[in-house]
Amino acid sequence: MALDWDECLAYTTVRSVTVRHRWLGLTYYTLILAIVGYIFGYQIIHQRHYNVMIPVGGVIQANVEGPVNLTPLAKLGYCNTPYVDGKVYSCRYPELATGVLSKVGDGVEGSLFIGTRLSSVKQHRNLSCTDEYSCAPWEPEA
Repeated sequence: MALDWDECLAYTTVRSVTVRHRWLGLTYYTLILAIVGYIFGYQIIHQRHYNVMIPVGGVIQANVEGPVNLTPLAKLGYCNTPYVDGKVYSCRYPELATGVLSKVGDGVEGSLFIGTRLSSVKQHRNLSCTDEYSCAPWEPEA
């Protein structure tokens, strides 16, 4: 039995019309395959657009009242002890009057953001990086 290409490449339209023409069917399915191949093969897999990093903007606000009696740092069990990475981090109280280890919010009178765990990493721009998807645009300073 001979293969009927008109029947194999037939497709249905919205009005439920079956177009039985091999060249139109071949063109239709080729375009569908090309579009799907372009999206998945080129855009997602080849150009790695599945993990596009988009800068996130936001605002954090916290209102804090200072404690009346602070526990001395020597009595806190988690101060000056090795952390997961093996480093020993010291503890400090924020100097609320000077703003050290604290940040006063712009335009909001009396609000204060206090970090409970502060890590500082100095970075510089990686000038050799021209494509942010294939290399790190920022590098930590040595």
